[in-house]
Amino acid sequence: MMATTRLIFFPNKLKKSKKTGRVPMYLRILHLGVKAETRLNTDIDEKELALWNERTMSFEQRDSKVNNRIYAIKTAFEKLESRSDYVLTGLTAKSIINELTGAIATPIVKEVLALEYVDGYFNKHVLNNQAYVYNTVKTYRKAVNHFRNFLIKNQLKTIRLEQFNHSLAQEFKCYLTSDYDAILKKAMTEVSASSVICKMKVIFSNAVDSELIIKNPFTKIKLTTQSPPKPKLTLAEVKRITDLDLSEFDGLDVYRDIFLFSCYTGLSYNDFSNLKRDAISPTEFGAKIVSSRGKTAMPIEQILIDKANNILKKYEQHPQVKICGTLLPPRSMTQINIHLKIVGTIGKIGKKLSTSIGRCTCRQLLSEAGVQDSLVVHSIMGWSTAKSIDFKYYSITDTLLNEAKLKFQSYINK
Repeated sequence: MMATTRLIFFPNKLKKSKKTGRVPMYLRILHLGVKAETRLNTDIDEKELALWNERTMSFEQRDSKVNNRIYAIKTAFEKLESRSDYVLTGLTAKSIINELTGAIATPIVKEVLALEYVDGYFNKHVLNNQAYVYNTVKTYRKAVNHFRNFLIKNQLKTIRLEQFNHSLAQEFKCYLTSDYDAILKKAMTEVSASSVICKMKVIFSNAVDSELIIKNPFTKIKLTTQSPPKPKLTLAEVKRITDLDLSEFDGLDVYRDIFLFSCYTGLSYNDFSNLKRDAISPTEFGAKIVSSRGKTAMPIEQILIDKANNILKKYEQHPQVKICGTLLPPRSMTQINIHLKIVGTIGKIGKKLSTSIGRCTCRQLLSEAGVQDSLVVHSIMGWSTAKSIDFKYYSITDTLLNEAKLKFQSYINK
């Protein structure tokens, strides 16, 4: 049988596209002296054509998509030969071709541009995905925008999806972590760049799953994902800021109080600035915050210590608070961080104060106060508890939150 049936794979140069310059791949069957041909659903360019080996009927590159298709057809032919209910002599050359290509047939896919695919993934799978919180969508959008700007800068807007390889992915990583004054781009830290690379890995993984590309070009791109430890204030430094006399600095006490509120609650700027008064509810143990982190949508529950509650009471009649319904007078993060530098200078704090330092300080002080229950800490900070085995066995109650409050309050007041 093998002597009378031959499979021949070849690039058909006579069918070369005048528009794209690409050459289609063909399969020819010689069976019992009769020839039949069909076009495979894959084309190659001039560079790939130079790697074609006529003797082995394959390309001299291991990750060739065409090689995979050729091997699949050869495997299908071997299975066809081994099936007892088929006798090759009873088949025509055309029917054998139909049998082989039908066994591994894939739909003819239009050539997709890399940018077109990435944009399409964002619009279809991210933008209207109700499971994604705002910050996740924002991170995807940032990744897509950086990818677009990279392609534009390197004149690669028309590069096809399958042409975006590991080498280009490596260049994209370097682009993220580099300055480009001509396009007013500042270098990102490795941690920030890693969030972009992470989203691109997800997008290109979907392309692999959809069989548009063979492998993910971002798979082996590695970046640091851990930020260096952020500075934290000691309890003595927190007290020094609390006791500052700011009467000579009009309006500065608002920024000081916003910072202290973050130190006492662990709430990030985005979380406390978006909180409304109705997020505070009375309990037998005191005022309780029930909310969720804007960044991760994880729940936040805590009973406020007296110092945090006193700050809220101080501003409950403030005109901006009454109009906006917020916990504290609304201020932009830029305004807060600028004024906190002044507060730090006046208080002789040798650290650059910011809202994020307030959140880190809270976590440090909780530990120093002896609040060790991980689920309670996660509840206060709005961290995920899914990896804790205790999460499955007990819930956070007001009693547990009150125990944490009393420990924290006692430590802050000592």
